[in-house]
Amino acid sequence: MLRMALRARERKERPYTTTESNNTIPTSKKEELIYHVLDELACTENQTYHFIAQVLEDIKLFEQKHQDYGPANISEFGEYGVLVRSNDKMARLKNLNKRDRVMNESVDITWQDLSIYGVIARLIRAELWLKE
Repeated sequence: MLRMALRARERKERPYTTTESNNTIPTSKKEELIYHVLDELACTENQTYHFIAQVLEDIKLFEQKHQDYGPANISEFGEYGVLVRSNDKMARLKNLNKRDRVMNESVDITWQDLSIYGVIARLIRAELWLKE
């Protein structure tokens, strides 16, 4: 899909194919944003489209949780606190993978939380995490 998008970009147009092949013209703001990021970063790998889509979902979840918790819960314990929270998520994944059925939190959400914690840790290390 990305290779077709890149060829279309060279011709200054969006790729058009049938939905049967999973290639579609961007029809939403999210798709336009994904194509914009692909263009800006000059990405050429097919998997990058989906990677960007997942990261955008992470950003939405981060924003929701950050509105609930604010920065102080992270600032109080810093990088070590993120490490502990990440370890809790890893323990949850191990436990969830032993079961046939998930009770409360899905495996996907747990992976998503880990992804977000990774970015938070990097922000703390770069001294970009706002304390308030």
